[in-house]
Amino acid sequence: MIETKFPNPRLSSKMRNQVSCATTFPISYVWPNAEVASIEELGSNLSQDIKSDQARCEVLCVFMKARHEKPMRKALARASFSEFTSYALVPNSHSPRWLIPLESSRVASASLQLYNPQSLKGKGGKWIVGNLACFGILNVWGRDRLLVASKGNGENTFLFLTDLLGVDSISVALSTGTPGYYRKMTAQLMSKDGHILAYAKIAVTQQARRMLSQETRILELLAKLNISSGGVPGIIYAGQFHESELLVQSAPLVKSHKGPKELDRRHIEFLAEIFNQTSKRESILKSEYWLCIRSNFGSLCERVSDDWQKRLQKGIDVCESLLADETIPLGLCHRDFVPWNTYLQRDRLYVFDWEYATEQGIPFWDIFHFVFFPAILITSRSGERLIDQWQSYRLRQFLAQYAKSIGVDLAIVPVCFLLYLIEVSCFHLDMFDCDGLQNTQRQRLQETWANMMDELVNHWEEYQNQWR
Repeated sequence: MIETKFPNPRLSSKMRNQVSCATTFPISYVWPNAEVASIEELGSNLSQDIKSDQARCEVLCVFMKARHEKPMRKALARASFSEFTSYALVPNSHSPRWLIPLESSRVASASLQLYNPQSLKGKGGKWIVGNLACFGILNVWGRDRLLVASKGNGENTFLFLTDLLGVDSISVALSTGTPGYYRKMTAQLMSKDGHILAYAKIAVTQQARRMLSQETRILELLAKLNISSGGVPGIIYAGQFHESELLVQSAPLVKSHKGPKELDRRHIEFLAEIFNQTSKRESILKSEYWLCIRSNFGSLCERVSDDWQKRLQKGIDVCESLLADETIPLGLCHRDFVPWNTYLQRDRLYVFDWEYATEQGIPFWDIFHFVFFPAILITSRSGERLIDQWQSYRLRQFLAQYAKSIGVDLAIVPVCFLLYLIEVSCFHLDMFDCDGLQNTQRQRLQETWANMMDELVNHWEEYQNQWR
């Protein structure tokens, strides 16, 4: 795999394939067999460098500053490169999260739909960049660039996708994905006038490959259901391209708006419908679901702190004592059901990103996640405040509506909530340990889930009585 490292301003100006920087972008998944180069300053020997080192390749990806693009194109044209596409690296070359094609203002503006920020800072940045793109001045704003030069006969993912969609040409915006255990790239495929045709996901890690396979299975299952309360993507292609695992999904057919931030009847109706069509009542402690809980906990025991071991064991013990003779329905859950994974179309939800979904999920899981995960991630609410919110009148009404729709007793809400906290904690603790990446956001997630579990388990009888 070719993996380019981004340029550091203190490096020498000579063009080269390897430069030292902490941030990497797995470029070979998009342009297989491409040569990769970076340049800081243009020197008098640029044409010579290209002819001697790069002229033999079919595709060359060059990282540079915007001011160098015009002379670079001329030099590459003299070296027999004939096709060029320029991308703005957002926010910059050291931390590139999005690649915005600069072919036209309409394409650049449409590309920003791939970026769905939740914070005020992110929304403000998107608004500014969106206006720059609409007025055709993103070329001035995007100081860090990726220039892709081709001789016209090099195979790449974009050519494959163009043939797959049956169109003459496409423009592609890329999200490079969050580095780590489940890293994947997402491509927004557009016509040359900025109309969104489809989305493609490209797995970068082995774990992400498994998640794309899981999403494929779930989308195939959803396609067989008769869902009247919402929409989901369809599969256009699922398979390999070169060494990449690729999943291409349909885009919404009608104009879409951002999904509602607050839980409402549309979320409840959609979740209840897919759960009812896929659920089966099982003795939970004998189910595959419970075996996975125990297995995940067992694999974590030697990799987490003593406090987390005791906390998770205590929660599992409570669940086992309550569920020993219980049968409850287990059915399809999205497991990443949050506002930014939904659109709204003619008052119906359109729900995407199903890679974390499971066919054996507990009732209420997606409702809990929709309410609490954004609250921790965006508003930084404490565990104590979230426990209070869990018991709020408004949320209780939605949980009661959902419970009635799927035919379960509202009294099981506390144990389902505890199971949710155990599951989500185990998943993220495993991911944090495996990829070795730690930051303030991850620490806040761990601390908040720990506080919520401790509060719930330590006052279990009190909370359970409130739901009877």
